[in-house]
Amino acid sequence: MTHRMIVRSLVLVLGLSACSSKKEDGAGASSAKQAEGASSEERDFIVNHGKRDLERLQKSLADGSADKYACAAAMANVDKVEPHDKDTATKIRTLCNHDIPVAILTKGVPVAEEARKAAPDKLSLRECSIDVDMAIEELETANAHDDASRALVARYDKACPINAEARADRAKRKAAAPAK
Repeated sequence: MTHRMIVRSLVLVLGLSACSSKKEDGAGASSAKQAEGASSEERDFIVNHGKRDLERLQKSLADGSADKYACAAAMANVDKVEPHDKDTATKIRTLCNHDIPVAILTKGVPVAEEARKAAPDKLSLRECSIDVDMAIEELETANAHDDASRALVARYDKACPINAEARADRAKRKAAAPAK
């Protein structure tokens, strides 16, 4: 991530934080109520940044980079975009909860399979990537699996059984943790 991108992200987060800090009735308000009271300048700022995030995500998917970091920034602000531009917010959610994780899987699974073929007895493989594990967890968290993603996960788990075990252990711990 370049310095310029970091600065832009900070400006966006600070700007959106300032927009959302207004209080109604002295007790604070939901994003929807804040959206109703937002000035046209605030709405334009939020929508423009949401559209820029969407363009960046679409470009990363098209060029094969599947930028999960752009997703992190976009998803951090998607609730602020939604009241002003539902279509953009929906597209951001679809890209970050499904399309980009599936692209990461599509790219990473064949690499892991080839590595497993080359070293069938090796316990851990460098090609069994945390990026792929995170993509799988994103699909599961968003409940966004489809038949194609399930097939990719099955192939990955076969190539990287130690990663599959670790993911299963994390899921058990998460399920056993007390609700907050």
